[in-house]
Amino acid sequence: MRMLYYMVAGAVICLPAIFIMVSLWWHDKPVVAVGASGAIFGLYGIILAVIVFKVLDAEWNKFLLILLACTAGVSLVMGFFSQGVDNSAHVGGLVAGLVVGSVFAYQFKRRAGVGRLEA
Repeated sequence: MRMLYYMVAGAVICLPAIFIMVSLWWHDKPVVAVGASGAIFGLYGIILAVIVFKVLDAEWNKFLLILLACTAGVSLVMGFFSQGVDNSAHVGGLVAGLVVGSVFAYQFKRRAGVGRLEA
């Protein structure tokens, strides 16, 4: 199932490049903004959806938020200051993962009932 999340996030990251939304905001001309890092940020987006929709209990949400801030936050900041890093793919992946993760979180909570999951 984890591989499915990775593949969906990787596929959805192509959408900002195809529609040239995020990419044009970042670049002077259209470029392809895809890659493994975009898919990784898609997974970060799925984690963010799990936090936002409170799929897990408060302790896990806090842990995941700290983990997300340390990994995704630092990666984004480093991308802004590094030459040759395409942050449009990172932001696109994060947004795409948040959208995909929101659907998964909604479905999961609907099947599991209204309460939170105890990890």
